[in-house]
Amino acid sequence: LMLLAQVELRLEGESQLRATRRLRVLAELSRLAGDLRDQAETELTLGLIAHLRGAPEAAWTRYETSLALAHERGDPYGLVAAMTLICDHYLSRPAPRDLPPEALERLRVAQARSAAEWQQLILEELERLGDVMAQISAAHKLALIHEELGDEQAAWELHQRTLARAERGGPRRGLRRRWAGRPARQ
Repeated sequence: LMLLAQVELRLEGESQLRATRRLRVLAELSRLAGDLRDQAETELTLGLIAHLRGAPEAAWTRYETSLALAHERGDPYGLVAAMTLICDHYLSRPAPRDLPPEALERLRVAQARSAAEWQQLILEELERLGDVMAQISAAHKLALIHEELGDEQAAWELHQRTLARAERGGPRRGLRRRWAGRPARQ
C-alpha cells in the first residue's frame, strides 16, 4: 500500500486523493497490527500531505505522532526523519497575513530559532549514531538557519565543522572538493 500510495502521490488529481485514502487505511492497519515502523512512516507521509495542502496544525499533529512512535520503537532514523519535518515545518509555516511588520519579524525569528533547536537535536542524534555523511547535511542546514538568524559566528563554526566532516567522510573526494568550492575531477 505504501509503495502504491507513493507512486499515486506523484500523479495529479484523483490519484492523490486515492493515495491519501490508501495511506489512511495503511495507518489503521499498522495500528491494528502494532507495526510501529509502518505507523510512524505513514504518519510522516500524511503529515507532509497535510502540510502541503495548507493544514499546518494537522501536519504538526502527524509529525508529533511519528516522533513518539519512532521514540517508542527506538528507531533513531525514524526520530531523525520526524525531527527533520518538524524543523522544516517551522521554516516553511506561513505567517498570518494581518500581522504588522514588526510582529512578522518577531514571528520569523521565533520560528527560525525553533527550527535551529530541532536541527541541533538532529545533528546530535546523527553524531550519536556516528553517521558522518548525514552530519554534513545536518550541520550545513543548521549553519544556514544561523545565517538566517544573523548569527554569523555560529554559522561560520558550523560551516567549518561541515568541511571537517566532509574531510573525515572517506573516499568521496568529489564531495569534499565541492564543499571546499573546488570543481570535482571528471
